[in-house]
Amino acid sequence: MAAVERKETVNRKAEDAREFVELLEQLSEADKERVKYVMIGLKMGETVRAGLTA
Repeated sequence: MAAVERKETVNRKAEDAREFVELLEQLSEADKERVKYVMIGLKMGETVRAGLTA
């Protein structure tokens, strides 16, 4: 049963990755850089929130 769940999780992640790649291919280099910084900011925010609640 765990193997089936793991396979489903991997399949969902692969589909997410495909969707992101399709979207990224349509962006200009400047827009890709903005997306990168947004993602970094989101990750930094997670880290700060985790530190505040720990």
